[in-house]
Amino acid sequence: MSPLPLKTLGRTGIQATTLGIGGYLGLLVDDDDPHRAIDAASAAVQRATELGVRYFDTSPAYGGGVAEKHLGAGLASLDPTLRQQLTISTKVGTHPQRPNHYLLDDVRWCYDQSRHLLGDIDIVFVHDPGSDDDVDTIMGPGGAFEFLEGLRELGEIRGIGLGNRTHRWLRRVIDSGRADLILPSYDYHPIRQSVIPLLEHAAAADVGVVNGSPYLGG
Repeated sequence: MSPLPLKTLGRTGIQATTLGIGGYLGLLVDDDDPHRAIDAASAAVQRATELGVRYFDTSPAYGGGVAEKHLGAGLASLDPTLRQQLTISTKVGTHPQRPNHYLLDDVRWCYDQSRHLLGDIDIVFVHDPGSDDDVDTIMGPGGAFEFLEGLRELGEIRGIGLGNRTHRWLRRVIDSGRADLILPSYDYHPIRQSVIPLLEHAAAADVGVVNGSPYLGG
């Protein structure tokens, strides 16, 4: 049982701690030795769980794939019973080997790489489309959402969504009825709360929200 409060993420039924850890684990370690960096990342995962954190988010885009590798090592170091209590999310579409690739086959490949590093994944966000055409691809036939909906239907993952800062694209996936969650970033923190209308729109649709960069990257 975590001492941190839990919140249900929209209609997924997932109960995650209201405080999570972003996936840059180990990237800020001032050490060029990869083994020591992994050890530091694993220690960070261990300490976070000791303090009650049960939600971790990452992406293959972070650190050229290093972040997922580090988080995966940390997760593998945990007691299996504790590992089962965690909610893990990652992202597709921005893998450094296939950047800005949102078609089904590329997304499948990206997901498989993440699954190999992280083990079980609960939530997958499509990551950082750069244009309306990208969003059309994501939402269209043979796009990312089609693949992720298949994983969700099979029970392999529990929630899908979009991670991006552009509010109209997040609103679009909410209105589609296909997204369980959104991950806006940099727009709800002590200095700026411009995302509030979008949060209200998501709540009305029973779409969960994961708030990225709540301290503006600080």
